[in-house]
Amino acid sequence: MFFAIGGAVGAFGWRTPFWLYVASLIVAAVMIAVIWPTQQSDDGAEKRIEKLPPIPWKKLMLPVVVSFVGGITFYTLIVELPYVLATMGVTSTATIGACAAIASLATAIGAFLFRFIAGRGVAWLLPFSFGLAGIGMVVVWFAPNVPLAVIGAVIAGFGNGVLLPTLVTWAIARLDYAQRGRGAGLFTGALFLGEFVTPLVILALTAAAGTLAIAIGVIGIASLVICVVLALVTRRYPQPALAV
Repeated sequence: MFFAIGGAVGAFGWRTPFWLYVASLIVAAVMIAVIWPTQQSDDGAEKRIEKLPPIPWKKLMLPVVVSFVGGITFYTLIVELPYVLATMGVTSTATIGACAAIASLATAIGAFLFRFIAGRGVAWLLPFSFGLAGIGMVVVWFAPNVPLAVIGAVIAGFGNGVLLPTLVTWAIARLDYAQRGRGAGLFTGALFLGEFVTPLVILALTAAAGTLAIAIGVIGIASLVICVVLALVTRRYPQPALAV
């Protein structure tokens, strides 16, 4: 929705869509009112603060590394699809926003359907999601027109929608209850670090390959390679079940 709105209001200037971030202040106000922590137990007594158990780094290392790579896979077309469309001659910000919204809708659908396919396990879900993301980016690479580029973005978006809940539940499933908050923080940090470096990776690949489309294709091929590697690794080493 915000992609579509951002594209529409972009006609009034490139800075205008940034006003959409004001919506986060509304969410923040609601969160403060609903989840502000308390320092006392139900009977009014002060809670005893216990030392938290250590994080099992060996168990989390693979999910954290894969989450970092997943951040790059997830964010590539979110950042670069508008530029791809621009190279195809699309100049309307509303049209670009609508195309991005369609791709993001596919991501939402993938995330929604995760609960119904989570039972297939990490050994199936990780290769599936990376594979779809890779295929989608390769389609965008070779797309001769806007509709085919959007189809590629939709394929990648659906794969990314499955990828994110798979990664976070994969990491959390390895931890005890007292460790899960910090484990979720490590996952989030790895994911957003991957998203942060995505534009830098794209710039470097574009400079080396010559075009943005090829750079996206290279990341797509890398995602397909990761798909194969994860299929082999997760089948060789048993993974915890994903509880949803």
